Amino acid sequence: MYREGTNAGQATKYLKRFISLFRSGFDNIVMQNIFTIPINYNCMMKKRYAIYLVLCYASIIKASAQNTSLRFDGIDDKVSIPHDDAFNIGSGFTIEAWINANNWKSNVWAGSIVTKDGSGPDSGFAFRCGNNGSLSFVMSNQGSWFEVASAPVMDAKVWIHVAVVVSSGNISLLVNGNSVASGSFTGANLTNQLDLTIGESSGFPGRVFDGQIDEVRIWSVARSLQEIRDHYTLELVGDEEHLEAYYLMNEGAGTTLTNRAINSSVGNGTLGGFNNPWQPGFELPTNDVGVVSIASPDQINVFERPSTIKMTIKNFGFNDVSNVPLSYRINGMEAVDEVANVTLAPGESYTHTFSGLVNFTGSDEYVVHLTTGLDDDKNELNDELSVAYEKPAGSANRRIIAFDRMQHNFGLAGQQQFTTTIFPNDLSGYSKILLHIKVECPDGGCDPWDQPGKISAFSDNREVEIARFITPFGIGICGPWTVDVTDFKTLLQGETELRSYIQVWGASGWLLTAEFEFVESTDAPVFQKLSTLWSDDYVVYGDPSISHDLPEQSVLIDPTTSNAHIRLTVTGHGQANTDNAAEFSDKTHQLFVNNAVETSHRLWKPDCISNPCSPQNGTWTFARAGWCPGQGVEPFIKDISGSITPGGTVLVDYELEDYTNLLNTGYNGGSHTEPHYRIWGYLIEESSERFEDYSNLLASNLYLDADTTNNVVTIGALTLTLQNNGTTPVTNPTVKYYVNNEMISEETIDATIEAGGTIAYDFQTSAKYTGGKRHEIIAVLSSDADQNAEDDAISLVFGANLFKMSERAEVLVYPNPSPDGMVRIEGLKRNESYKVKVYDTSGRLVGLWDLTGKEKFEINNRSGLYELMTIIGSGQVRSTYRLFNKD
Repeated sequence: MYREGTNAGQATKYLKRFISLFRSGFDNIVMQNIFTIPINYNCMMKKRYAIYLVLCYASIIKASAQNTSLRFDGIDDKVSIPHDDAFNIGSGFTIEAWINANNWKSNVWAGSIVTKDGSGPDSGFAFRCGNNGSLSFVMSNQGSWFEVASAPVMDAKVWIHVAVVVSSGNISLLVNGNSVASGSFTGANLTNQLDLTIGESSGFPGRVFDGQIDEVRIWSVARSLQEIRDHYTLELVGDEEHLEAYYLMNEGAGTTLTNRAINSSVGNGTLGGFNNPWQPGFELPTNDVGVVSIASPDQINVFERPSTIKMTIKNFGFNDVSNVPLSYRINGMEAVDEVANVTLAPGESYTHTFSGLVNFTGSDEYVVHLTTGLDDDKNELNDELSVAYEKPAGSANRRIIAFDRMQHNFGLAGQQQFTTTIFPNDLSGYSKILLHIKVECPDGGCDPWDQPGKISAFSDNREVEIARFITPFGIGICGPWTVDVTDFKTLLQGETELRSYIQVWGASGWLLTAEFEFVESTDAPVFQKLSTLWSDDYVVYGDPSISHDLPEQSVLIDPTTSNAHIRLTVTGHGQANTDNAAEFSDKTHQLFVNNAVETSHRLWKPDCISNPCSPQNGTWTFARAGWCPGQGVEPFIKDISGSITPGGTVLVDYELEDYTNLLNTGYNGGSHTEPHYRIWGYLIEESSERFEDYSNLLASNLYLDADTTNNVVTIGALTLTLQNNGTTPVTNPTVKYYVNNEMISEETIDATIEAGGTIAYDFQTSAKYTGGKRHEIIAVLSSDADQNAEDDAISLVFGANLFKMSERAEVLVYPNPSPDGMVRIEGLKRNESYKVKVYDTSGRLVGLWDLTGKEKFEINNRSGLYELMTIIGSGQVRSTYRLFNKD
């Protein structure tokens, strides 16, 4: 394809240059006097990706240009570029670069890519990375830092394109053309006269990048997501509008980095500290498929019913890939291998459902290890993923531990941590979600100060704070604090990315534990819709030169909404100013709805002295603006159902009480802390109907017809009950069942199940059951567009003489089935307490009863099919039964 002596990297850069110029509309393309190629348009139209274009031409490419990058040693290497006003962030700003990290710095702030950050006062910005592959952008927001950071989404030792886009109060981070984090801010960036630097912080020496950087681009406009995707693999011409700095890094020698942006005043860069800087530049990863996540099972249902393994993969390369080998292994046992018989375009994802079932109901801990095995994969670092499942003990409700004694500090661990948690896909059966938060001392002692912390969830790469807390004032262990997070039910479903953050400035820090508790409901489900009103961790309060007026928000109310409320989490911080604001200042703010005062909000917590986390050091007993040291922050809730119109628009505003800080308006004095508020607010709509279409078919009951008269067992039909708890009809679902892991039958139901409808289906093929032998029957259904795989399978276990559903039975259930609708339940252990739960065919809890010792308990007047679950005093689910009461 190219003449001997031209390497693949050089050819790639020529191709990128070629495509860039082709898009400019030339019929004959002259590349810097290197070569000329007549275009074959027919061939062009047939090819989808840039890397294929070379196949269209018989011309011989004669290469003479370099394809190089700069290698930063992570110690003292940097490129300095003189200050230019083009580097001041306005209404739009974009930075792009290719990076190849040799090692990630421990903290996300330590690996500088492109920076112009300074202190005293805090000013400028920094685009950086670290923390096992997190990407971060921080900017001075009215003299204080505002940061957006991603989860660890990048691999080391591979080329990755990174970008940050600042656009009218919003910041977005992108990796390989995909959004990975975003946030909003108010106020203007505080500029400085420092040099812009590549590879090291401008104002904080020692924050250096370890690895290669190539093709840095800086724009004085917010590039769109599509523009970045269309051009990040292509070489630019240099005369693109709003392109201020373009460092191609193809010099290959010397100490000068040339700015190739033709219409810019920005100067060249000067290399400093380098020993052997020039290395081969980035190359496109042609074949790269990686494991993104495990989509099923979730952390709760996995221990309660059989599940399918679902893994999501993504094509990270630049070629189409087909027939990708996949496998999973449970607890190190023999791997299950399958092939994803699909073709994935570059950037495309696919979720594969393995054909077999897994049953985790017999143990408390499992580790699922997922792998891909594509031939000629150019990046093996993303080919594997392990997910641990652990059943929590001690509660009848379902619990998921998201952060388990996770270290936070200003040292190696960092102030923030990320985790991906797999919640149930459908939470309509839960009345509450409670978040229990606790902090403990790590080895070496605790951080001595009361500091704000929070737990956040991410929706469409946008952070949503769901709980806030304050660490204790010099005490070793505190909590758990319980925060009701039911309002965020729409976010805590399926695979969810969570972030924990503690603003701690010492190397000791805290160990954080955060556990979600799901409380089952016996009532009809309530569905929710969440709208963010305000999301600001630093609202400056009292500076005459900075407005603290929050923007009024307009929200379109859904036509199905029946109730709505405002949830505000507001805390005041800063002291030694006028009125000791905002931490020790008693202020009353106003909540407006539709331009009228809805209520007053006195932001004051006078009961810190009664804090159960006591005694503490310092001023822990003093009342504060909405918080106490060593407590969770209580949100302010206001029902506005009477002020909304379904289908109409509601206006919401939150006005802070007038206040001027006369003591220090510059906030540069060492003894003064700037008054500010942390304000996060949401509008939550509620309805008895779902706000969005939902497709789901539920396996709600499995019943094997049996007669145990006179101790003779007669086996009849196996009946699977299917319920459509979605909003759309389901037609012709497929069902199959297994006996002792052997598939007996796979059948298609010739029927349409309407939304809310239920059918009972008798399998047409019967299995042979051996008398006296334990049998486990698993039935599973599948339907097109089903959005919840967790409720597709159901099981029952029985012996020949007693229809009990577990060999570890702690209770005796008889008669079952019952001829008169009365079932007796008898505890088998003395001095033991039991909790009995009964569910109807929809999986909804219809009753809870307590059972003590060996006493008998009767369920009567409940004709139909029910599920019964017993829970021993320790809280661990021990056995599950199916009750088949007959009319």
